[in-house]
Amino acid sequence: MSGRLKWIVISYILAVASLAIVFGKLGDLFGHRRVLANGVAASVLSYLLCAFAPTYEFLVGFRFLQGISQGLSLSCIVALMTLNVAPERKRGVVGVLVTVVGVGMAAGPILGGVLVDWFGWPSVFWSRAVLAAVILLFLGHVADPDGPKERVVDFDGTGALLLFVVVGSVISLSAIMTAGQLQPLLLVASVAGILVGGYAFHRHECRHPSPIVEMSHFSHPPFAFLQLAAVVINLSCFSVLLLLPFALASGFDLSSFESGFVLALMPLGMVAAGLAVRRLPGTASSIALGRSGLVLAAGGLFAVGYFEQQSSLAFTAIGLIATGLGLGAFKAGCVDITTTFLPPAQRGVAGSLYNVMQVLGFVLGASFLTGIADWHLAGGHDGQEDAMTFLTVGGGLLAFAIAFFISTLGKAFDSPANRIE
Repeated sequence: MSGRLKWIVISYILAVASLAIVFGKLGDLFGHRRVLANGVAASVLSYLLCAFAPTYEFLVGFRFLQGISQGLSLSCIVALMTLNVAPERKRGVVGVLVTVVGVGMAAGPILGGVLVDWFGWPSVFWSRAVLAAVILLFLGHVADPDGPKERVVDFDGTGALLLFVVVGSVISLSAIMTAGQLQPLLLVASVAGILVGGYAFHRHECRHPSPIVEMSHFSHPPFAFLQLAAVVINLSCFSVLLLLPFALASGFDLSSFESGFVLALMPLGMVAAGLAVRRLPGTASSIALGRSGLVLAAGGLFAVGYFEQQSSLAFTAIGLIATGLGLGAFKAGCVDITTTFLPPAQRGVAGSLYNVMQVLGFVLGASFLTGIADWHLAGGHDGQEDAMTFLTVGGGLLAFAIAFFISTLGKAFDSPANRIE
């Protein structure tokens, strides 16, 4: 990815990842539907600004605005969906969310490619502006079950700023590691932002009467390990998006159009997982979903690497579907556990946590996976470095899944008291 194109992506990711939890907190304070409606309205404007950006610099700035509007929108969707149903139906609603996300991930690249080929890159933005405007019309029919809970003066602005610094530093560090050219000053600043900013954020949140994130939640090791697992599985599965397109073009000699359909198999696996979750009996635990999702995703990635080496497109496709099934099952279990563990008054924050962990997984994966591929290349696996990376990541994810299983064994994640017992 060229330097100029990279900043178009980074500006968007920075806004979404660093502000999603903050916006989730705003939803808890002022009403989730209100925050969602403002986000969708802002999305219409930001999409149009991106579509008609006169210069590259304006496009980068408008992409940051787009990230803000997307953060507003995404932060409260889980809260609205889960608070509008009875608690026993919450996991089924999460399954619907996983299904919808999978459909979007599968169709988005294909439709985007068609729009770019037919109408040029601005069409990717103005077409979404039209779609967002239609969605805005229907939001008036969505009930907000949880109105404002706290006073405006309780909003933790300092915590929001510190969280922005910490997440932004993580993204900056990942960008530096993948730049191919060491930048010492930025490296030191990024590391300092993570360490100093992280300490300051933790200290401030523990003292504030209404923090952005209650740090006491993370004092429960199984819950903290679950959030780490969300980062790890998304980091691992990002290898499909990062590395497989090159393998499909070179190793399997597929066109961009054909590769798009093959890449859509992973999100289609997520669709299947979401549909299956909706039909699970109430006795099936969400932590079992999380554990099985980690194992299934690990096996799928290992299969992708192995059968890529064998030049077997059919079995590589099966590995992609298995990876998507695992990722979808884990997401459903993780979101259900997180929204059960945190009290309903913090549902906006709870619903935003997975989105932030997912983005951090993608961001860290960009540097981590590139490093593994370069290591295999230096080790004499020229032409096979991508397949070897899938094998390494699949094996590593399986080892993590075993550690996760052991650490969460016997823990009551679905406690009705909203806490792990």
